[in-house]
Amino acid sequence: MQGSTRSARRSLLTRILEGEHPWGSVQIGSSDRWGWQQFRLTVYPPGTNSTESRKLAFLRNWPLVGALLCLVLMMTLGSVLSPVAVGISLVAIWVAGVIAGFQLTRRTRAEVRHASAVIIFVNGRRDVMGDYKLICDARDDFAGLDESLASGEITPVEYESGWAKIYGRFTGAPGDSGISGISGLSGDSAL
Repeated sequence: MQGSTRSARRSLLTRILEGEHPWGSVQIGSSDRWGWQQFRLTVYPPGTNSTESRKLAFLRNWPLVGALLCLVLMMTLGSVLSPVAVGISLVAIWVAGVIAGFQLTRRTRAEVRHASAVIIFVNGRRDVMGDYKLICDARDDFAGLDESLASGEITPVEYESGWAKIYGRFTGAPGDSGISGISGLSGDSAL
């Protein structure tokens, strides 16, 4: 893949269009009411450029953005066209966006790696299912790389080399490493 590593200090527009980090993302979801916390780390292949990141962000965001766009179009076109025509048109627009997103990201998406973990709090005990340690270690290492690049301690080439080493920790086939096993961990460390 061609491309250069972007600056660790990303503008607001860049974060909206490409995501928070050039290497991927960390998503943390929780349910205080039900006593669980979910973690998902997505790592793009080393060398993923801005264009590829934007395409991946489009695919990730289109279902919601496309639905909102369709809602606005429904309100504006509803008085001009018949309800059936509006409905068919909006569904076609939304589906076309999904298909375009899958087509645009076909090559890069096949190389994206994921790790997932869930922490469940039951009776004062903390059970971990999945790759929690891999997520924490990779996230910390990426944060260190981002900081080193921003401060000028490393070059973009060294940054991408570090990215490749972290990416290499994700063994097996591309895609989701899944949730495997349960281990009880104590302590309150969190991402």
